[in-house]
Amino acid sequence: MMPSNSSKPMIDRKIDNKYEFLWPEFSCLLKRFGPEEDGGYVIPTSSLKELRSVISFGVNVDWRFERHIQKETGSTIHCYDSNDVKFLLCRFVAGGCYKLITRKISLTDFLSRAHRLADYFIFFRGATAKISRLYINTATARQIFSQMTSNTLLKCDIESSEYEILDLVCEYKEKFDVVVIEFHEADRHLMVLSEFFETMRETFAVVHLHLNNFETPNTQGTPKIFEITFVRRTMVIPTGSAPTTLPQPLLDYPSVSCSEDIRLTNIVEW
Repeated sequence: MMPSNSSKPMIDRKIDNKYEFLWPEFSCLLKRFGPEEDGGYVIPTSSLKELRSVISFGVNVDWRFERHIQKETGSTIHCYDSNDVKFLLCRFVAGGCYKLITRKISLTDFLSRAHRLADYFIFFRGATAKISRLYINTATARQIFSQMTSNTLLKCDIESSEYEILDLVCEYKEKFDVVVIEFHEADRHLMVLSEFFETMRETFAVVHLHLNNFETPNTQGTPKIFEITFVRRTMVIPTGSAPTTLPQPLLDYPSVSCSEDIRLTNIVEW
């Protein structure tokens, strides 16, 4: 049995043959950026050497991934969210205050929320990190992509709206070094996903897959939310064959710590 990053039991699943195209092609040197919970993503370290900018679709109240990437690479950060993030942060802290009073969270947890509000004004105050309120769709994504530089990392977590912009990601893929996408309702978009992966694999490799346990698998046992990392093939060096079991120790953590994580097994020869 593979060692786990969580003491909680896991839901064991064998990946359905229909979803084998999601599986990483090979092993490589990977590093987790951001928190050891929802909002953290895994990227090959070799792909960050030439990185110049990060475009992040969907941040809500958590930009720890973006902050970590900037600290590591010095890249400029462009964050977009359809919500008023300052309002969400104030509600996040106010909710924490209530939970502290009712003893549902610790003082440490509350102070972490308060620090997040203060960090909003610190991180997004300069020229190297900006945040904009914007709903991402075909038109807005095209405007952003057309103005971006090469050597860009795209992170996309926009709650099923990602399917609206997959064609654009393919159209502008020459400008990306890394693409990290959280695919929601994957069981309902199998054909679209398959076509997208086929196009991306011309120049990109899938190097990481994580099953988000925010939602339980569907009635057929298929997980619904997949976090996928694509990397330009010229920017990654394989170190071995593809993993046969996920999640990977010391890289992957349950997105929701109070729920069972999902262990996925597969044997794929590329």
